[in-house]
Amino acid sequence: LVGSEMCIRDRINPMDVHEAQLLQEMLQTHAAIADTFGYRLSFLHADLTLKDLGAAAKTLKGKVHFKLSSVLWLAAWETVLKLAPQLACQMRDYAGLAETDALIPQTETGKAYALSYKTLLAPEAGNFADQVKEVLAANHAAYSERISVLVGNYLRTL
Repeated sequence: LVGSEMCIRDRINPMDVHEAQLLQEMLQTHAAIADTFGYRLSFLHADLTLKDLGAAAKTLKGKVHFKLSSVLWLAAWETVLKLAPQLACQMRDYAGLAETDALIPQTETGKAYALSYKTLLAPEAGNFADQVKEVLAANHAAYSERISVLVGNYLRTL
């Protein structure tokens, strides 16, 4: 426990029914602990792991912080895929990603794209960071719209 926040770092792997039940039990246990000590729970990569933020928030009595840590990068990917397809192809090849028509965060493909920033934005990654920044700067309105849509999708679940 750190400060007034207890952090649960959930996995980025799909769960079967048994694992989902265990997660629900763990959430209830942690919710009781958080409630007793006045903490709130924090979920890293909630956008990749939790399909129903509303249900989790209800279980945790609203004492939760969902970190949508992949939203900006997925919005960047979607912008590059749409407006700079050659760059997208180079990035996809470099990171070993499959082609896709839709980046849905909770899917295996969506997760792979979301986590590709570690590979693609590293200094030794063929200067992709500068190229992505250029595309996003030149297409700021489209990038901002994708961010709004992605964040809005999560907010509607609450």
